Amino acid sequence: IEIIELKRYFGVGLKVWIQPAIKSQWFHLDNNDKMNWAVSKRATPGDLLLIYRCLPEKSISEIFKLVGEIGSGKAGWREGNCYSGRIERLCNLESPIFLDDLRNHKVLKTSSFVRRNLQGNLLVSEYWPYLYEMIISRNPTKKRLLKSYSPELI
Repeated sequence: IEIIELKRYFGVGLKVWIQPAIKSQWFHLDNNDKMNWAVSKRATPGDLLLIYRCLPEKSISEIFKLVGEIGSGKAGWREGNCYSGRIERLCNLESPIFLDDLRNHKVLKTSSFVRRNLQGNLLVSEYWPYLYEMIISRNPTKKRLLKSYSPELI
């Protein structure tokens, strides 16, 4: 059976994910703008990845875009397999969004991903308007770059 993804034909909006990165993986983020990265098996090309640097930083500090198809293979950071795909950096956030900022936000503090301390591959598309507003208000120089990802356009 051939599976056809209709998103490509009907222009369904992209998804937004919070993608955790443990400290031992940070050097990849610091040294590469394009790389293969573990993603959710539900991710599709064009999706945004808000990279969350786990302890000790606890912040969303980069935004990447999934540019390649995902596949399954051996995980490099743990036992077993994982799904991964080619990602490309859109930008670094000079003023990161910290976990405490999310915990203090009127709406975001009630989200399941904040209550889970941003653990796992987290689909956060329904909260993108709040996250986008927080990112742009803290990083106004990124507004032009991220304009095509503005909530009213996706």
